[in-house]
Amino acid sequence: MKKLISVILTLAMLLGMTAIAADDEIKVLLDGERIKFDVQPIIENDCTLVPMRTIAEKLGAEVEWKSPNVFIIKERKIVMLSIGSKDMSIDTFSDSAQKVILDTPPIIVNNRTLVPLRAISEAFGSDVQWDGETKTVTIATKKNEAPMLREYKILNGRLKMSEINDWNVNEGFSGSDTRIELHKNNSYIMMTARELGCMTAGDLTADVNNLGYEMIGEITSQNDIEFVCIFDETSDTDYRKKYLVKSNDNYLILIDFNSELKDLSINDIEKEVRAVMESMKQGELKLDISAQSVQLDYLTINKPEGYFANLEYGTDFDGWRIKKVVSSEVQNAPSISIYYGYEPTYDELYKGSKPYKTVKSKFIGNKIEWLLYKEDNYMQAIYKDENLYYHLYAYTQDAEQQQEFIDLISTIELNGAGKGGKPVIYLYPEKEQEINVKLDLDGKFTFTYPEYNNGWTVIAKPDGTIISGEKEYSYLFWEGEMLNFKPDFKEGFVVKGSDSAEFLQKTLSEMGLTPKEYNEFIVYWAPQMQENEYNKIYFAKEEYEQTAKLEIIPEPDSVLRVFMVYEPATADTVLQKQEIKPFERKGFTVVEWGGYLKK
Repeated sequence: MKKLISVILTLAMLLGMTAIAADDEIKVLLDGERIKFDVQPIIENDCTLVPMRTIAEKLGAEVEWKSPNVFIIKERKIVMLSIGSKDMSIDTFSDSAQKVILDTPPIIVNNRTLVPLRAISEAFGSDVQWDGETKTVTIATKKNEAPMLREYKILNGRLKMSEINDWNVNEGFSGSDTRIELHKNNSYIMMTARELGCMTAGDLTADVNNLGYEMIGEITSQNDIEFVCIFDETSDTDYRKKYLVKSNDNYLILIDFNSELKDLSINDIEKEVRAVMESMKQGELKLDISAQSVQLDYLTINKPEGYFANLEYGTDFDGWRIKKVVSSEVQNAPSISIYYGYEPTYDELYKGSKPYKTVKSKFIGNKIEWLLYKEDNYMQAIYKDENLYYHLYAYTQDAEQQQEFIDLISTIELNGAGKGGKPVIYLYPEKEQEINVKLDLDGKFTFTYPEYNNGWTVIAKPDGTIISGEKEYSYLFWEGEMLNFKPDFKEGFVVKGSDSAEFLQKTLSEMGLTPKEYNEFIVYWAPQMQENEYNKIYFAKEEYEQTAKLEIIPEPDSVLRVFMVYEPATADTVLQKQEIKPFERKGFTVVEWGGYLKK
């Protein structure tokens, strides 16, 4: 009987605790709809704490980690917090950041970051009310007020441009150009931004002359940005202007504005144009085009020193013009045009004249034949690459300059960049937990799996299993173009192609890869390496880590990044042997391997 009474009392206590827990549950309503959290809100020092990512996303914001800080970003506002710190800052870019002292600092509960609900909501302009009787937090967003500034990514993310968001916005690309359309009622303003693929010659006046434009009005300088109007065809019915912009990292951008002057005045449009110019700034990422190379969809070449490339667009061909960088006083700067497309109209005649001379030379390491004419001192050559033709031509001053161009083109090489092939990232936490992985790639991703959406946020298990969404993965996969990656072969290994698998198994094992990891590496790379009689092999370290910066939250205890670079070699190739250092796994471990064929 005593045992029975004891059991009944125990059950009663448990049921009572359950009832109390249910009554104490905190509810959060956002504009009348209840928010569901995977970790329940708690109260600390009379402050309601909720999971950060959930509340941020519900408020239309994004979360970024840069240890030890976390950033909540919405349009032109950034809120910064740190775990365990009561300091919070709110940055709107217009004035100095606002400092806020929190009643309770952010904390981590069950692998989730919990933040003060009221402080975060009010930082983004929402009203917050607390009902103590029902333990309900009510958040009301200010939807009817004028939206804040919105930021647009321009030119694949290398540059950013902001615009006041009281317009409806359509964003996209027109070819390789960034295209933004602003609509309000029946009015529109269309902007097209184009990266010109070249750096400034030193000042914007010289750039205008070098590019063959005409300067209209004075140069305006502000916020480390310089711009000037170089085209104006505004009429009584249409607004049409082009501006040449020198960015604060010395690249040149062409921005085209056009609109109908139906419901908008010129002053209305000029106000928006000014807002665009004032808000341009350098972004975190970089385009594939750099000061050293010219990139099109089908070809990337190193530019010769002292020249820049002005991208041009035609109806039948796309291409660029390589032109000498000169001061604004020098006229007729030497230039040569390279267009690509399908087989061009090409024969031995130019304006009825036959070439007076043919010269054999090279273009990107391949043989070409130049046809030289006395008429206009014209010269041309054709290079065929797979199914595409490249038409090279120039109008020169004299025969001496024709030879200068032949010598110039023969020095142009393919950009040494290649593709990072199958880099994969394994995650081995000590316990099942949420992990955020970001890869800051100096280049662009060509494929990721699972999809990389400003990072991977996944659940990882100690055995390496990764859960993203409702799918299971063995690793995170990425592939990308790394145009500025410049590995050297001051040390490394010279390996016979047929010995590739054996070499990789021995070396990768010494580095610390497990049989599962190095076998997956070998089956991917060895078949390609065996196609060459010999290979030079080098395991990149600092230069790779600078090109593909890895950021993981929470921070791992040990990280191994193996990135192999190889290129064909000969039997008599000699390299200083590269030292292989063993890797010790401890705690939360991250392992990455990948490879790169140097072109």
